[in-house]
Amino acid sequence: MRKLIFFLIVVELVAVQRAWAQSNTTFVPSLSFGTVYDDNLFAKIKGDPGTMTILRPALEANYEGPRLTVTSLLSFDVQHSNFAELSTLDARRHADVDLKHRATEALTLDFGVRYDRSETPGELNLDTGVLGQRVIAERLELVPSLAYRATPRTTFNASYNGVTETIIDQISGGLNIFRAGVTHQASPLDEISVSYLGRRFVDALDTHESNAVLVGWTRELAFQTRLTLQAGPRVSPDKGLDAEIVAGFVRSTNRLRIGLDYWHGETIILGILGPVAVDTGTAKLVWPTTPRTEIGFTTGVTDSTIFGNQNVRVYRAIFLGAWTPGGGPYTFSASYGAESQRGLFLGSQYLNDQVMRQTFSLNVTIAPRLSRSFRPTGEPGVHTQGASQ
Repeated sequence: MRKLIFFLIVVELVAVQRAWAQSNTTFVPSLSFGTVYDDNLFAKIKGDPGTMTILRPALEANYEGPRLTVTSLLSFDVQHSNFAELSTLDARRHADVDLKHRATEALTLDFGVRYDRSETPGELNLDTGVLGQRVIAERLELVPSLAYRATPRTTFNASYNGVTETIIDQISGGLNIFRAGVTHQASPLDEISVSYLGRRFVDALDTHESNAVLVGWTRELAFQTRLTLQAGPRVSPDKGLDAEIVAGFVRSTNRLRIGLDYWHGETIILGILGPVAVDTGTAKLVWPTTPRTEIGFTTGVTDSTIFGNQNVRVYRAIFLGAWTPGGGPYTFSASYGAESQRGLFLGSQYLNDQVMRQTFSLNVTIAPRLSRSFRPTGEPGVHTQGASQ
């Protein structure tokens, strides 16, 4: 697998040199400043309220050519709190890079990398949202993939996800996911798919595997409205026969964006050994009230079960709003979040207790956009508003 990843990186680097003609580069340096009130800073049964002031420098860099697209984002957080142990110059780090190369008219290669480091490990439990103690944790994800359009209506695809999660100086776990399948456009409104899904869980004590075969159907219900269903049997030596289910509904218009999804599957939780069975459902709504203002709401529930049938259930809801006056580089935002969790892991100890948490944040972001186009003759193209030589 390392050879495959290395090969894809080499292919993308070579492609950069060949795809310079008629290209566009964009840089978005940004600086966010905000304050957060948290009534349970340490995610404990009896919470300690406190405030945090966060400064986040970031740089987004994008490149778009005839065959190659590169997107990237780097950021880190400087944090000050009324609790001295939470004040640090390195509260969070984030980096992600995605390269998409159209090698031929039929073949597309993609390679993505994501790295996160945080003193709030619950932020790294992307699939489950399970809260945890404040310790330093890291997450690294590599995602090479390819898609081959055999005919105008049939596409073969394959991908690999390699995830490593580590609590520094304590415990580490890994998840390897391989997918391969074929998608066929049965009609102008319908797509059907058949795919294989394999997972391999690796930790300090053991290795676990599971394999699934899935059948999927996607229906275009109306303009910008799509329903997706995918399900099939999953087999593993540890748990026997189970089901893998994915369902989603998306509607996106100029006036409203709605997303509903449900997933019954397996994943890993930072600091927990072995695979975790997950049932999760979420609902998202974004309402652009004006061209410069939008309001959003997200809610969900996740049920996670580890070996020994120890269960953690998380309920969460987030309200948010954002305003960009005059379409300029300034954005003002505010959010309120509430979480309720039944079950808590303290190291290797499981407690069947309830944790409540509420947060309220205010934030301002300054993000000027710098862009430049390049033509085959070498003449500079038209610069966008705020562009720089």
